[in-house]
Parts: sequence; C-alpha cells; structure tokens
Amino acid sequence: MSTRAEKVASQIQEDMAQLVREYQRSNIVTVTKVHVTNDLGIAKIYISVLGGDEHATFERIKSATDELRFDLASRVRHQLRRVPELQIYEDNSAAYAQRMEEVFQKIHEEEPSSEDTENKSDNA
Repeated sequence: MSTRAEKVASQIQEDMAQLVREYQRSNIVTVTKVHVTNDLGIAKIYISVLGGDEHATFERIKSATDELRFDLASRVRHQLRRVPELQIYEDNSAAYAQRMEEVFQKIHEEEPSSEDTENKSDNA
C-alpha cells in the first residue's frame, strides 16, 4: 500500500468507527482494520462485533453499506475526490483468539503438573 493509501485507510478507519458506532448502538462494534487499494477505488473494511446477536448485527451493518458510504463522503469530501467503494468483511480474529486460548487452557489442564513428574522421577 502506498503512503497515500495508508493515510486514506487510517482516515476511513477513524470515520467509519464513528459512523458504525452511531449506526449500531446495541453491540460493541469495532473497525479493526482498513485496506485501501493504491488507486483509492476500493476500501476493504474489517469489522468485529461483540455481544448480542453478532451475525445479525454484522449483516445489518453490511446491508447499510451504501448509506455508510454516503455518510463517509460527507466527512471526507474535502480530502478525497472520489469516495472508495466500501467492501465490509467480518473480522473473526477475536473469536479465533478466544478459541485458541480455550484450546491452550485445555492442553494445560491435561498436562501432568511439574510436581507430579518430579515425584515420579524421585521415586525411580
């Protein structure tokens, strides 16, 4: 990504976070990252939803893409000649991290404790 695209992505992330927060108040919604193509034509926006019916909330946000783009245009109209097409994706990294933490916890619980292995080696 070019420097200009990185700056635009950062600005879009800030503005989209505010817009999504205003649009969806019942759940915790976070704009986790934004990737903008070098020609500034497409912005891929990754959103994480926590609490409540996460999938339904994400679908509501995704269905409002045109409205969000219009609102974004009013915020960045002096900075961009053309507002990028918005492609909204669900970011499941928090859920994935939680699942991995549960797996590690389960492995840790199944491992024999270090005291048990020390006692077995002392008895031998």
